[in-house]
Parts: sequence; structure tokens; C-alpha cells
Amino acid sequence: MDALTAKSLAAVIAVVEAESVVPPDELKGMARQMFLDFAAVNRSRAWNASHARILAEYCRLCVMAEKEIEVLEREGMTVKGGPNPRLRSLRALNMERMRLGKFLGLSLVSTATKLNTSGKGQSAVREAGAALVESARSDGGELLA
Repeated sequence: MDALTAKSLAAVIAVVEAESVVPPDELKGMARQMFLDFAAVNRSRAWNASHARILAEYCRLCVMAEKEIEVLEREGMTVKGGPNPRLRSLRALNMERMRLGKFLGLSLVSTATKLNTSGKGQSAVREAGAALVESARSDGGELLA
């Protein structure tokens, strides 16, 4: 190596890995556990205290999206003949989550894959597709804009 020897590189890595991000005190429940899991798995990232708030918000959004998906699965993709309004909030949650994830350098896998985990997953995916097609016709460009 040119300016950086293997020994000095190991020292830099050790310092970066030693500094772990700490969750904010107000972060609770599943979001806090998710934060701790991310911090443990990503110790080699150059995250520091300034990243803690962003990671905390990312974890909150993940938990909120997961809850929205559960409710959406119970209610169905269509409500009273139209697209479920939760589709809009889920889309907004996922967009913000993806924005923060990109900032943090995380590879994002959509929680929407949860639809495929049950035996009725394929029909739920088809129902979601049909609801999105119908919403494109009926929402005046609001939902899928």
C-alpha cells in the first residue's frame, strides 16, 4: 500500500469498529431493537453520533411500514370499491425509508415482500396489482403520481 500500511489500516478499522452508535433514549420497542441490530451488524461502517438520529428515524419508519402492511393485509387492497387509503401512507413511508436508507448506505429490501410469506401471498399480490391498476384510473393521479 502507498501511504497507508496494513498496520495503520488495521488501527483505523479498529477505531471505527470500536465507535458504535447509541440509540436515542426515546427510541423504544421494536424500533430500538432494530437500531441495536443494525448497529451491531454494521460496526465497520463509519457511522457516528450524527447518524444515530437518522438511523433511529429509519427504524421507526420500518416498524410503521410493517404495521401498515399488517393492517393492509387484514383490510384488503380495496375498500368500498376503491383502493385502500393505506396504500398512500405505505408508499410515503417507504419513500422516506428509502431516502434515509440511501443516506445511511443500507441496501433496502422492501417489507412488502411480507405479502409473499403466507399461503395466500400470491392472491394478495394479484389483489394489490388490481387495486393499483384501478387506482390509476380513479384517483386522478393522486396515489400513483
